[in-house]
Amino acid sequence: MFFTKVAKVVAVLGLVAGGARFLTAMLVAMEISPAGAIPRYLGKGTAGEHIDRGLYVMFVCIIVGLLAEISEGVRRPRG
Repeated sequence: MFFTKVAKVVAVLGLVAGGARFLTAMLVAMEISPAGAIPRYLGKGTAGEHIDRGLYVMFVCIIVGLLAEISEGVRRPRG
């Protein structure tokens, strides 16, 4: 049960972090001059790379959350 709770917390925090990274990269990509904003707000790489990484993190966290829900459902007593 401990790992199920930890997985749920990790899934929620990762989903928030991935979403924030995705939204920040989208806002920087829509700037008139993104070349100056990318190092300031995102660091190395392009805005597209950061968008991809944010989506990957969100996807993995959704999978972890689903696995945690399955784990919780298997552990519940039936009846």
